[in-house]
Amino acid sequence: MSCPKCRSTKWMDALFRLKCNKCGHEWESSQMPKRCPGCGTFLWNRAFACYRCSDCGYEWSARKNSARRLKCPQCLSENWNGLHEHNDAFAPSDADIIAMYDDGMTCTAISIKLGVPYSKVIASVTAEFDGESIRV
Repeated sequence: MSCPKCRSTKWMDALFRLKCNKCGHEWESSQMPKRCPGCGTFLWNRAFACYRCSDCGYEWSARKNSARRLKCPQCLSENWNGLHEHNDAFAPSDADIIAMYDDGMTCTAISIKLGVPYSKVIASVTAEFDGESIRV
């Protein structure tokens, strides 16, 4: 389908809100880019593992879960715990959810449109509009 005014085929493309996992840069795009526009990395949407040292409490991240024993970069201890795998490249922010809610969308419609759990949408809206009735 093309634009009735200029005949462009890109006028109906959906915009995705993207975030770089390395530098945290956020941007909107209708296509998946090869690089982050902020830092230029090719690994902007790759998940990475987070670790915490049991001795000194230092936290660090790594791209690969290595089979060899990692050492804490700060105290060189081998007593560390894997925290979680982190990938928020496509996660919408609370501000995105609230903006859609303010535009008249229901929580269910926001959840479906953004592809996020309904519980996240409800939590964001409830935190923002405390005490008011929520449009489910």
